[in-house]
Amino acid sequence: MQLRELRIERFRGIRQCTWRPSSPVVCFIGPGDSTKTTILDALELVLGSRWAVAVTPTDFNGGETDEPIVITATVGELPIPLLDDEKYGLEIRGWDKDKGLHDEPEPSDEAVLTIVFSVDDSLEPSWKVVNDRRPEGRNIPSRDRELLGLVRLGGDIDRHLSWGRGSALTRNTDDLKEVNRVIVSAQREARDAVAAAPLEKLKAAATKAQTAAQKLGVKIDTDYRPALEPSAVSVGVGQLTLHHGEIPVRAAGLGSRRLNALALQTLSVESGAVLLIDEVEHGLEPHRLRHLLRELQKAPGTTGQVLLTTHSEIPLEELTSNLLYVVRCEDGTTKINCVGKGLQNVARSNPEALLARRVLVCEGPTEVGLCNGLRDVWAANNDDVPVACTGATFASGGGSNTGKRAAALNALGYTTAVIADADRTLKPTAEELQAAGVDVFLWPGKMCTERRVALDLPWEHFEMMVALAIASMGEVSVRDAIRQRLPNTPRLVGADASEWLKAGVTEGDMRRAVGDAAHANDWFKDITRGEALGELIGGALPEIEQTPTGRTLKMVADWVYGES
Repeated sequence: MQLRELRIERFRGIRQCTWRPSSPVVCFIGPGDSTKTTILDALELVLGSRWAVAVTPTDFNGGETDEPIVITATVGELPIPLLDDEKYGLEIRGWDKDKGLHDEPEPSDEAVLTIVFSVDDSLEPSWKVVNDRRPEGRNIPSRDRELLGLVRLGGDIDRHLSWGRGSALTRNTDDLKEVNRVIVSAQREARDAVAAAPLEKLKAAATKAQTAAQKLGVKIDTDYRPALEPSAVSVGVGQLTLHHGEIPVRAAGLGSRRLNALALQTLSVESGAVLLIDEVEHGLEPHRLRHLLRELQKAPGTTGQVLLTTHSEIPLEELTSNLLYVVRCEDGTTKINCVGKGLQNVARSNPEALLARRVLVCEGPTEVGLCNGLRDVWAANNDDVPVACTGATFASGGGSNTGKRAAALNALGYTTAVIADADRTLKPTAEELQAAGVDVFLWPGKMCTERRVALDLPWEHFEMMVALAIASMGEVSVRDAIRQRLPNTPRLVGADASEWLKAGVTEGDMRRAVGDAAHANDWFKDITRGEALGELIGGALPEIEQTPTGRTLKMVADWVYGES
């Protein structure tokens, strides 16, 4: 099964949401309270196999029960039994990835079903298969919804490591009649009877679970096998669990239990299930998370689907950006937008940007470092509120790609601004970005960052700027780069900028030469060196408030703290 379209109305924080996924693997990203988990909950309600669910008035948007909760899912890649006329064959609709839904299927359409979950103020839920020909719908019971194969990794991990109703192990066991025979025997002879019983089908499922777990990085030194829990008093199907040697698999650590449950559930995905994972990083070390993500991208094939959420940077680095979907909720309307290939470099080099609410796109590492170096000063000037509390982050624009990245982030719903050199034109232009809602900060005088700063720093701090360059690049290299940009190429001695003025150089010429040499020779085009420059500027801010540098940085700080 694969989800083709989802509509959510009046469910928790979502008043309205319509979404059409375009990939078999979907990773929802976005700030907290953006309704990512609510989307998974909605899918579990409409497509899950539970015959009853507990809905309370707080599940209604705004707590208002005057109108019903309605969750509508259109699904394709359907299990064959559901397509029989005695089941839901007469309710089949058509789906075209470009044209959308057709109530009367066209020859080239994929066969899909539309399932509606609804609940009104009576708090009695219903599940129906609907189409325009039969808008009143036809009830779809839990046993038929179970065929859809939706599984979710949540707080009930251990359930999936036992043979029981709806568990992942049960889904991967070919013949459950053997389970019942074993349970009858086990009730008479308890654990010894189970150990001696022929359990070929269960052993096969245990072997499948072991192979899948190893594939996801679980270290296994003793074969998996089915066995009764030693502590079980009354023996039933729920006490028949997966064991690792003599130890129940559900006695392992959280990360290993999650991987085992995921391993079993991805086997279901390969056969056409939809797997929901909330906070995929939970309980996993970075290396196991990276391996898991690589495997999940392989799992869906052509019929299954994986939908997950994350607050970690690692999935953004590992997954291709066309699998990342930004979730935003404003005034109850949730929008889900694919990041797309245009921001692949941002996702991998600066994933923090896609996890923030607001992004200041800095032209390059100099500007990123400069802003990082100003964090403490900005916080001190704003009632000691750290930049981290504003929801803003600083992302590299990649030089000539700065305008494009800012425009793409803005289109995805991020509050976006740009700080960039003014000595070359942005693409899109500053005017075009501003018209789209992006704030743009350029250095006055059509200058690069380094020249603007060199012109405006107090002389004492200007000398410190030169000293920073010498510490990184070496005295001879820095001095030669400066003298080449001075009128008449004077002879400079030592490393003291004040002494250099005695060679007949004006202070203005010296400042311009240092700024141009710094820009041309990448003295501060490194985040660490940029941070050192930012800290230096921070110490000088009270003295340069009225300079172009001071006024520009004040506007940037006001933007950073504008919505804090």
